Amino acid sequence: MKLSKTVGIALLAASCALNACASTYQPRISSIDTAAVQQAASVAFINDAPLIQSRPDFPEFPSQRADRLVREAIQANLESKGYRFAPGVAGHDLLIGYSIGTREESDQYVEYYRSRFGRAFLVTSEIDSYVEGSLVIDLIDARSGDIVWSGWASRNFRSNPGDRLEGIVEDAVGAILGKLPQK
Repeated sequence: MKLSKTVGIALLAASCALNACASTYQPRISSIDTAAVQQAASVAFINDAPLIQSRPDFPEFPSQRADRLVREAIQANLESKGYRFAPGVAGHDLLIGYSIGTREESDQYVEYYRSRFGRAFLVTSEIDSYVEGSLVIDLIDARSGDIVWSGWASRNFRSNPGDRLEGIVEDAVGAILGKLPQK
């Protein structure tokens, strides 16, 4: 019984440590209709703004700047893959929708000390707060209105990304659109 509690506490601590350090992208792709994506002659943004945007008053994540950087990165990435990008919504095969989201998260780290008599004592307890930023990119068939391809990624931020935001956005968009087929 004492051994199973010790193992359980060790696994919990290891899990918390791994989750707290996970500040890299976790891209996920849902390729629904790759033929429609590959056959698209032209693409355009469905809207002038994200479909969903993080709170503008959230100081840890500069959403207006992020929005501009996301649009630029999506367009550059699609053009590098051979997709013809054009303004306006009418007459295009694929429409691009994207969402930028943030939420506050926290992890708790607890360290225990075990005396030689088998009793566990709490030594330290620490709470680590951070912001989780997420980006979702959808490609929508303009004729049917169906999502034909979707990708998303998330990353944890311990502080305001500041000057690093441009590289962070480019990396996130690249990770998401990396699986998109070439034209």
